[in-house]
Amino acid sequence: MQILDHSTSKRTYKKGYPSPQLSRCTVTSHPIERSLLRIPVAHSRQLIRKEGHEVHLVSRHALRKHQFDSDPGWLGPKFMEGFQREKDLTRRRSMITEARHKGSVPPDIQQALSRAITKGQLSWHEGEVEELSASGEGVEMRLTTGDVLEPQRVLLATGFSSPRPGGSLVDQLVSSESFPCANCGYPIVDSSLRWHPRVYVAGPLAELELGPSSRNIAGARRAGSRLVKALRTSTFPEAHAAS
Repeated sequence: MQILDHSTSKRTYKKGYPSPQLSRCTVTSHPIERSLLRIPVAHSRQLIRKEGHEVHLVSRHALRKHQFDSDPGWLGPKFMEGFQREKDLTRRRSMITEARHKGSVPPDIQQALSRAITKGQLSWHEGEVEELSASGEGVEMRLTTGDVLEPQRVLLATGFSSPRPGGSLVDQLVSSESFPCANCGYPIVDSSLRWHPRVYVAGPLAELELGPSSRNIAGARRAGSRLVKALRTSTFPEAHAAS
């Protein structure tokens, strides 16, 4: 039995978001290095500022405060009962999209950012980058607000993309093996997260069954419970050996 988990939350933080160790390694010897951040890279803002860098933060919208990336009700029957009753997968996709708190930060981070902005320790820009060009040791960025920034380092938030994750492996399973997918391109799985008699999924690939929490740690736990149950009841010889 194979289990495909293309959840990106933790891996993206390591590769896409600068961890404290990565930030220390990439700074230069300049006494002040101007950096441009976009939410949710705000989590690394405090360390960068403490190391003596001038920090600018750019976001399309005002700071959105949410403790979780979706309402905790999605972890239990409050919302999941209605989700499970909905058999139209296109409607399920809409429910998932509506439930997610995109571009939000936890309350403690929001408070820290607000204090830093008020004290002048962080420059806040609500807008988008409309033009980018090389400039000296860094880049020149023209924002929709009319501001022009010349950061020496740019840290970008990656977030989650809408297309189905998994790359060529999953694409091949869909195209050559005719694995079933909904109109949104995501797997159609059963309650055991089974996509094929020998292929189970977790993370984003299981969200049409697990709902909007499928990409986070709580969703991973729920997926793990279903997968363990599937392993224990599976008729595959290798699955019995693994249990």
